[in-house]
Amino acid sequence: MGQPKSPTSAEFRPENPLFKNVLKMFLDKESADVVFEVNESSERETTPDLTATSTSTFDGKCAGNQSGCTSVSFINVLQMFTKGEDPADAHLKDNISTKKRNHADKTSTASFHAHRAILQAGAPRLAELCKPSDGRVTSVPIMGVSPVIFCHVLYYIYGGEVAREDLTSNALDLIKAAEIYGVGGLKLQAEMRYVETTTLTVDNLLENLVYADSQNCALLKEAVMDFIVKNGDNVMEQVSFDGIPGSVVTDLLAAAQRGKKKGGDSDSVSSSATSCRDYNNMRVSNLRKRLQAKGLDATGSRKTMVALLKENS
Repeated sequence: MGQPKSPTSAEFRPENPLFKNVLKMFLDKESADVVFEVNESSERETTPDLTATSTSTFDGKCAGNQSGCTSVSFINVLQMFTKGEDPADAHLKDNISTKKRNHADKTSTASFHAHRAILQAGAPRLAELCKPSDGRVTSVPIMGVSPVIFCHVLYYIYGGEVAREDLTSNALDLIKAAEIYGVGGLKLQAEMRYVETTTLTVDNLLENLVYADSQNCALLKEAVMDFIVKNGDNVMEQVSFDGIPGSVVTDLLAAAQRGKKKGGDSDSVSSSATSCRDYNNMRVSNLRKRLQAKGLDATGSRKTMVALLKENS
């Protein structure tokens, strides 16, 4: 009886089409059971500019538009979504082209068709807004976020990747929207990009600290704390911490403790002998790696992440 042949590198191997099939459903009006109505002219709280000396700046407006987001800028962001896509995915590109035409004449409200089942898996808080309506398409008003940012969030939920340049230019708004709607992965990506491209100074550290605390941005808060420890004398002379939440004290102590260690924190994810005490001084990126390895939520504050690891050790 002959032995089965070993597969060769030239042999055709079909892919599991699930990922592409889900992405093809992005903005698909025919199959959608939810439509989000994003009012781009509604009053909304503009994300503050925290990057006075950052390599990426944010002014609350869309690129190339001095008066805020319009249907033109919305069309431009949809065009970005076709970059890098498989040419065979004609359905997705047709979907986007149709959506651009549909929004060409809109001046105040942008409509986004979506699917409740996908939202429940990728953005539970957003899914909670979508109440069933006897088989009809549920209309959900969205306030406080621009159509451009909401489109990025929705695209990520469907398995798309937000381009690096968009993460850079819209980091703060993406963090805020992702936090609101429970899109943890996008929030962490935007936060990482913001930390990578922002130069902290004595002038902007307080604003960044307050923002990080309000949005549960543990990595940004850690970067601020490291800056404070490294530049303690200048910070003490020029910055007043009156009114800063007491919760930041724990993070500051952790930063100070790390500063005493010559080799940093030796917290390899593969190590199985990490004590609960080690978690307290561990860097945020390593806390998140450990939580992800255990299938646990890695989007909370340092205190929350440490507590989760201790409970599941």
